[in-house]
Amino acid sequence: MIFQKESRPSRRLVVAVAAGLRVWARVALSALALLVVSIVASSCSYSPDVAEVNQTGAQTNTAQGAKAAPSVTVRTGTPAPGGPNLSTGATPDLTRLEPVPANVWETSIQSLDGKQFKLADYKGKIIVLDLWATWCGPCRDEIPHLIALSKEFAPKGVEVVGVTSEDPTRDLAKVQAFAKEFNISYKVGFAPQEIAIGLVRRGVIPQTFVITRDGHLLARFEGFHPTLTAPRLRQMVEHAVSRPSGT
Repeated sequence: MIFQKESRPSRRLVVAVAAGLRVWARVALSALALLVVSIVASSCSYSPDVAEVNQTGAQTNTAQGAKAAPSVTVRTGTPAPGGPNLSTGATPDLTRLEPVPANVWETSIQSLDGKQFKLADYKGKIIVLDLWATWCGPCRDEIPHLIALSKEFAPKGVEVVGVTSEDPTRDLAKVQAFAKEFNISYKVGFAPQEIAIGLVRRGVIPQTFVITRDGHLLARFEGFHPTLTAPRLRQMVEHAVSRPSGT
């Protein structure tokens, strides 16, 4: 009898603890699911079959199909130790910016009409270069903001250029139809490997670069979020517009 009386509260305690653990497990899983949705919604994996360049300029091989952790960040002036990082919203140090590599300027890019152009065609202008793809949801979310930037800042010498990571021999018609559907008014082409090698640091898209009139990289955005990225991108374009040429 003694053992029976002592075992009843013990069983109740075990049942109560188990029920509590189940509740907390549901809460944790729900929080994890929301976190995953938030991360995935900010960017898409991008795995070019080329070498990527890390922050120190050394090449690192990226295997086809490898996936990088998506994020929304903005970086500026990365070549020198202690260079500015705008992830906290700080004002950029405009004296410590890395130059865009020469091969990025001079590489031919196929446009949607089959003609070739180069970023060098826009030297002397501020360039907003967007690496994207039609299948990437955050890329689609960013396009209306790029269209608005293009319309607003074109009179101030800003050129928006979108280069898709897709294959021009296979995806030309699809990208043309996409550009028409989204009423893309800025220049669109297909990203050659040289641009990925020269600019991409992590394997996510969209990646958006703000290049100054004198050919320096003012900001790099990795991923896109409407309420986080869009105002920072606009701010960087405004910084570039207000920056005197040659400084």
